[in-house]
Amino acid sequence: MEKLTHHYNKDINCVEVLPEYLSKGIKMAKNYHCGLRITADFAGLFGQFEATGEKVILDFSPLKNYPDLPELIIEDNFKIDKVVGVEVLYTLQKLTILNVKKVSKKLQIDVSQIPNLVDLRFDFSPCILGFGKAINLNRLHIWSYNKEDLTELKDLIHLTDLLLVYPSIQRLSGIENMTRLEKFEITYARKLEDISALKELQKKHIINHLALPQKFW
Repeated sequence: MEKLTHHYNKDINCVEVLPEYLSKGIKMAKNYHCGLRITADFAGLFGQFEATGEKVILDFSPLKNYPDLPELIIEDNFKIDKVVGVEVLYTLQKLTILNVKKVSKKLQIDVSQIPNLVDLRFDFSPCILGFGKAINLNRLHIWSYNKEDLTELKDLIHLTDLLLVYPSIQRLSGIENMTRLEKFEITYARKLEDISALKELQKKHIINHLALPQKFW
C-alpha cells in the first residue's frame, strides 16, 4: 500500500503534511478550506506515512497558491536544513492562527508582519521576532519565556488570553494596561516574586479566569 504524505485530520480541521510534500498538502487544505500542520508524524497513523529525511528544505513558497490559509502549525519533529520563502507568510491576509513548536534556528518569522494574526502559540526563541509588536493579538501562549518581566508585551493591549508556561520572569511589569484580559495563566514560574503589576491592573479591570503559582494563592 502506498504510504501517506498528507491527509486531512478532522479532529483539528487541518491537513497534516510531511515537510517535503508541502505543495500537495496545500492543495488538499485549499480544497477543504482548512488549516495546515507541517509535521513528520501523523497521530494515530503509525507506519502508514512516508519517512521524513534527516534534513529538510522547508519551502513556504507554495503557500502563495492558498492565500486564504487560516491556520498554520509547524511541529518540531523534523530537522530543518534550509528555509525558503518565509516572506510568503507576510502576504497571507486570512492567516489568523500560528503555532510553532521549538523553533529551529534556521526558521525566523517576524510575526508582526503577518497582517491579521490574532492567535500566536510558540516555544520561546529569538527566531520568533516581533511578537511584542503584533498588536492585533488577542491570544498569546508562550512556553519557556526567558525574560525577567513582561515589558516586551506592554503594547499588546488587545490580549484576552495570556498563558505563560515555565517562564523565567521575576515580575509581571508590562501587563498594567491589558484591560481586555479575560484569561491569564502562569504555570511553573519558580522565579516569579513580584505581582504588583497585576494588582495595578486589577484596580481597573477584573480578570475572569486567573491562575497563578500556588505561593500567590
